[in-house]
Amino acid sequence: GFAEGITGPRLAALLRKHLARAGVEPVQEAVESLEYDGAAFHFRTAAGEHTGRIAVLATGTRPREVSFPGLDAALGVRAFYEVHPLLPLGGKRVSIVGAGDAAFDYALNLARRGNRVTIHNRGGRRSCLPLLWERAAANEDIEYREDSTLLNIETGGECLSLSWRDEERDVRESCDYLLLATGREANLGFLSGSMRPRVRDLQAAGLLHLIGDVQNGPFRQAAIAAGDGIRAAMMVSRKLDESK
Repeated sequence: GFAEGITGPRLAALLRKHLARAGVEPVQEAVESLEYDGAAFHFRTAAGEHTGRIAVLATGTRPREVSFPGLDAALGVRAFYEVHPLLPLGGKRVSIVGAGDAAFDYALNLARRGNRVTIHNRGGRRSCLPLLWERAAANEDIEYREDSTLLNIETGGECLSLSWRDEERDVRESCDYLLLATGREANLGFLSGSMRPRVRDLQAAGLLHLIGDVQNGPFRQAAIAAGDGIRAAMMVSRKLDESK
């Protein structure tokens, strides 16, 4: 076990070592589509096609995209759905849209690196874990605002100019970066149209397994995903033994 807990990336690194010892080499290719023809699964990538009798999908989640005036021009430059591009930075002003676990977790990570963070909740109810709220509230580099709705984004020079509706008054302020923690959804956009209605039947037949965040909704924890993976591996092994 891990007395201090373990992050997803660190657990993945350990699993890669296990794969290497077993002589398994991961294929690093982005799956563009997945189809099932009644006998085998067909994974299509830019490099070609892979087939298999059983499919295990651990594709995680993707951001739930939103729309604000001016957002398209800022995306990938000053505005992001993921926190990873901002983690190397320090001494910046970051505005976060959202009030769930991700918003507060992102804020704590960024503040720990010397950034000044403002969390904007468009409503009056937080949906994060109490522990995250307690830590954020105690951090002097994190400001939390309720009833704060983003109206417009202007990109200019080395910062963003943001217009907000804060408690029935309009506010304009600048920041270096905008982070959109607006929810997540299962990353299954690559499933072919013909396969989507068959997912549950394929799962019931033991031919398709969804593990980790892609199926667990708000329960996105490394330990839960690892347990899903172990269970899927045992079920796949049993299925293959049955066909011998």
